[in-house]
Amino acid sequence: MKTKITFLLCLFAFTAILPLSAAKYYLYAGTDSNPWGAPVDGTVTQVTGTLNTILNAFVENDVVWIAKGTYTVDASIVLASGIQVYGGFAGTETSISERLYLDADNTVVEPWEFKNPTTIYGVGFTGTAVDYAIVNSGANSYTLNGLTIEGHNTTSDKGAAIYTNARPTIEKCIIRNINQTASTAANGGAGIYSEVAGGAYIYSCLIENCVTNKCGGAINAYKKVTVKGCVLRNNFASTASVSKGGAISLQNNADAPNTSYIINNAIYNNSSTYQGGALQLQGTNAEPCRIINNTIANNYATSSVGGIIGLGISTKLYNNIVYNNWEGATAGTIKNLRTSLTSATIDLQYSAYNGGTAVGTGSSFATTGNINNLSAPGFVNPSTTKGYSAIMPNDVLVANFALQSTSTLINAGGSSTALTDLPSNDLLGYERPFGTANDMGAYEYGSTNLTTVNDLTNAKMLNLFRANNRSIISNVDGLVEIFSVSGKLLISKNVSVGSQIALTSGFYVIRVSTAEATVNQKIVL
Repeated sequence: MKTKITFLLCLFAFTAILPLSAAKYYLYAGTDSNPWGAPVDGTVTQVTGTLNTILNAFVENDVVWIAKGTYTVDASIVLASGIQVYGGFAGTETSISERLYLDADNTVVEPWEFKNPTTIYGVGFTGTAVDYAIVNSGANSYTLNGLTIEGHNTTSDKGAAIYTNARPTIEKCIIRNINQTASTAANGGAGIYSEVAGGAYIYSCLIENCVTNKCGGAINAYKKVTVKGCVLRNNFASTASVSKGGAISLQNNADAPNTSYIINNAIYNNSSTYQGGALQLQGTNAEPCRIINNTIANNYATSSVGGIIGLGISTKLYNNIVYNNWEGATAGTIKNLRTSLTSATIDLQYSAYNGGTAVGTGSSFATTGNINNLSAPGFVNPSTTKGYSAIMPNDVLVANFALQSTSTLINAGGSSTALTDLPSNDLLGYERPFGTANDMGAYEYGSTNLTTVNDLTNAKMLNLFRANNRSIISNVDGLVEIFSVSGKLLISKNVSVGSQIALTSGFYVIRVSTAEATVNQKIVL
């Protein structure tokens, strides 16, 4: 009997330490009928009150799918460690890849443009200010994917939309229309404040119309952050002699293990009333930061440097376009790059800018492969407005900073054999390099749309894409028409799920005609 009891106690102790299986939950808005039906792998819940009440009750490693609709909060969403929250669903999907995309503004289908948006709404940009961020999970790491977080006014000192002291993954999200009045000068981060040394991972997000009275209109990071494949536009750090980094502010980024990565981003029409209309880097020593394959244009700072300020001795800048960034209270002058350190050699290679660089005493910029006096980048449809506007101008809304075929910046960047830390994809996910070397900036030429083309309702969407000795694999029933870039019809074929259309390397335009009811995942290279 004693042996049996001992065995049972040991068995109980062993099972007690086993991790519990993650539960799955399906949520839908209180004004809607249940779109999920009765899935066998999870529980369906209607959100009749605030979303934070529901999400805060879930436990470690739970998975949550939220259907389209607008959800409100009356306090911060506090996620347990490891929770994964996905939005952008119609409610009929059985996999994350089935979510549909739809271009909203500039003829480019971007990673965050879901046809069925899931919106988490705060108190409103001009609503009565509250003292909480919409998401504040402290030291817990989590995943947010496919959510729109918008419309909030807060006195929260660190982060107005999202505050984190961990390493969350924030992907394919929109953060917009956020107003922050913080109390401490070094803080801010109206879009995201990332505090821990590990730093947040911010991938394929749109952050726009975020205003802070302190530092970092879109993002303020203390120690480290990774920002990759994002569009940061029309954000504002608003206070004279205080506000730094209209788009991104990196604070105390001094230790090599805390290297930040700013890669494949389009950063335009942001402003700071003080320093760094686009980026401000501030450290106790030299800021180890990798700024690679970015397009940084039309940003503005009233006091000092519309582009990037505070470049440190360890900063690498590869394959960037830093263009038309302004400094000055009135007409202003072009000021794209500046280091405040002395005796620093900035590793600036294969980048293009139209003048406007300044260095500390004894400092210099490397010169390998750079275009110093760029006059015509050859953007597809750049904005013409300078800096932030309280109401986003239409030219900023529809801007497209991809390169035209005639741009001199195509194949002008460095290759992986010449440079380190180069990504293998561009902002829209297409493989780099397509030619002999990387293109400068955030977009490889021809990569004006996602390689996944979604929501081709009524054959209205035309998409330029490249084939690279691959096949198009179709997961939709419908008519596929493939044209040359000059408009010549090359292929017209009715396809079904699993069909393949082989193409040689080159540039093509594709159109798919299909009944919307049969739309699933569309065309994947």
